[in-house]
Amino acid sequence: MHTTDLFHFFFRLKWPNGFRCPQCDHSQAYVIRSRSRSLPLFQCRACRHQTSLTAGTVLEGSRTPLHKWYTAIQAMARPGGINAIQLMKLIQVTYKPAWSMLRKLRQAIHDRDAKTLLSGTVNLGIAFYGKPYHHPFVRHPKETPVIVGIAYRENKTPGYLKMKPVDLCHMDGKKLLVTGEMEFLRNHVEESSRQRVASYFRTLRMPEMRFWFELVKEGINRTYRGIGRKYLEYYFDEFCWRYSPNNREEPLVEQLAGIAMRPERVWKGWQLRLVAAA
Repeated sequence: MHTTDLFHFFFRLKWPNGFRCPQCDHSQAYVIRSRSRSLPLFQCRACRHQTSLTAGTVLEGSRTPLHKWYTAIQAMARPGGINAIQLMKLIQVTYKPAWSMLRKLRQAIHDRDAKTLLSGTVNLGIAFYGKPYHHPFVRHPKETPVIVGIAYRENKTPGYLKMKPVDLCHMDGKKLLVTGEMEFLRNHVEESSRQRVASYFRTLRMPEMRFWFELVKEGINRTYRGIGRKYLEYYFDEFCWRYSPNNREEPLVEQLAGIAMRPERVWKGWQLRLVAAA
């Protein structure tokens, strides 16, 4: 995609109804171009506040050109995603910016998922991610319990997926305590739907739930290696976003670019810490 087309692509996603000043919501601005900046500034005609295309987005503060961000978004929207080493080679950057780009995109997906609650008919179950250990009561230290949630559409087909690792304080061996289920319902299920939730917390008894969990788990294992418990929820959010039937009703590239340009959190001053995970 040409540079001008990329600019208009990201502009349309950030301001779908035309420019709006983040300070006063005015709709008109002067365009200020500078040789020292690759992207122009927009100065509001009303309050004189200056902003840029990337201000307040996942791209803010990044020195990586727009075309490399677009390539990263395209790659992350693919069925299997992409890890930092693969992205580093694809867009010709070092490991740190490649990891940072994927980390920011994954965080934006996570924040959007937190705002999306399961509604309607909801089924929940528990599965275990990590080292297979087939003891019915004793949990292996490398097994991470995961609550699997599926919200169904009116035609009884799956619509939205959520898979959240369970805090071990809610676990007694392989038995999920009531506090864990209540926490998931409170944080991830609409209040009007909580009384209609069907729970299968001993195992994933429903074949359909096991199918979706295995699909997400295999996707994570195929693309990434050595995901620690601390960051596992972000990778589950990424693959649930990618595989949820509701999300696949529009192109994932535009959807992910839109999430990046209108993130749930403000990115200014956000500090990244490089870790070994891809």
